[in-house]
Amino acid sequence: MNRLKSFLKWGALSLCVLLVILAAAWAISKMMYPTQAQREAIAEMESLPEYGGDNAFALLWSLGYDVPDAELEQVLEEDVQRFSETPLVPDPEEEAVYTGFDSVKTDYASLSPSSEDRGMFCGDRDESCLEKVRQDLDAYQAMIERNRRLLDRVSRLDEFEYLRSPFPPRMNAPIPAYQPASYLRTRHAVEFASGNEREAIASVCREIQTWRRLSANSELMIDRIYGIANATKHNGALLANMLSEWPVDQPLPAPCDSALAPPELADVSLCNAVHGEFARVAFSVRTLDQYNSGLLDRLLMPVFIDAEASAGLSAEHFQRYCDASTDAALLADRQPARATQSSVARFECVGNLYGCILSAIAEPGYSQYESRTLDHGAHLRVLGTLAWMRQNAGVGRTPKALLEDRPDALKSPERNIVFGPEGRTLQVPLYEPEFTGDGRERVHVHWSIPLPPALYEKAGG
Repeated sequence: MNRLKSFLKWGALSLCVLLVILAAAWAISKMMYPTQAQREAIAEMESLPEYGGDNAFALLWSLGYDVPDAELEQVLEEDVQRFSETPLVPDPEEEAVYTGFDSVKTDYASLSPSSEDRGMFCGDRDESCLEKVRQDLDAYQAMIERNRRLLDRVSRLDEFEYLRSPFPPRMNAPIPAYQPASYLRTRHAVEFASGNEREAIASVCREIQTWRRLSANSELMIDRIYGIANATKHNGALLANMLSEWPVDQPLPAPCDSALAPPELADVSLCNAVHGEFARVAFSVRTLDQYNSGLLDRLLMPVFIDAEASAGLSAEHFQRYCDASTDAALLADRQPARATQSSVARFECVGNLYGCILSAIAEPGYSQYESRTLDHGAHLRVLGTLAWMRQNAGVGRTPKALLEDRPDALKSPERNIVFGPEGRTLQVPLYEPEFTGDGRERVHVHWSIPLPPALYEKAGG
């Protein structure tokens, strides 16, 4: 009996000591974090990039509506105000997770194509937009004419320099409808198939140039990823198909010079985009207390999460996408070391356990986007190589020699551009894997574009 009493006494004492140690560790952790380095990282991430020229967001926001140019900014400003006035936390009695708002742009006439016309536009998975429109060129010419007003508005995006959303950085902040911005590709294909080949090629190069610029100068990951896909994966493929049918002695239109220039750091970096991503994460953790309706929630939340410490963790992670070592790797077309899931068994997590868990879950997810931007750079090198080979064809060098002699700026130390097995394409391996047809396995693939006959690499040549 005495032993039991002694055991209980020492057990209780040990538990009290442990609780005191944990409380002290929690208090010290709260005082230590965020560190000065993390506060500096927060300040860096909160400092938005500077761009010249005009913001395309107002036009992109109202793209599918017949809003006069003079009213675009006014409509956007009113919509931002309406959204800002919606409650951050929905009424518990409402079934919807987020409270919506009525956009001013819907007061104007819709320019959206009919469902039948939408099905005619070239989609992301169309292997050859040219082949698609040639199947019924008359019908496509009529469809393009029916949607001329919308397509003319989309073409105006080339007048802008950057994309920045003025909406508050809430996770449910609205984004533009991007689909109409991809419709121009079909008009360019129809123009080429109708015999206006030089004009069509110039238009596609302008489209590549536009989205190459807007994507690089944007602060939301969705803008970044949509932009690079629209620039090279889709319009780049269309341009290559056009050039495979165009005589190599025809000089490319002037817009192609800058559109197909070798990739620079801005083309492959995620630095600008992560500023917007940080803003959304920081806003979320700083407003978590507004979601706590019960007394227990309000008491426990400060124990398990520190908003500024969580913002510091996030800022440190996103800062990696802007540092010099990352820039050097990207310029060398080398994938930077991928972020791994951080352990929560470290001292800074004692006073911020929930923040550490959230950070550990989110961090690895952004690394995949670096693969996409590097593949965008690879697309640009392939397209630039095609343009250079065309320009230098007919000077006594074989296609193989032309490919080998291309400028160093069009070469990568990590992956080479080669002729396809049949000698009629150029191809480069991609970093981002794709799912197989059954969706069960991710495999690495090549990006391949067709060559004009004058640049075919003959067997043994």
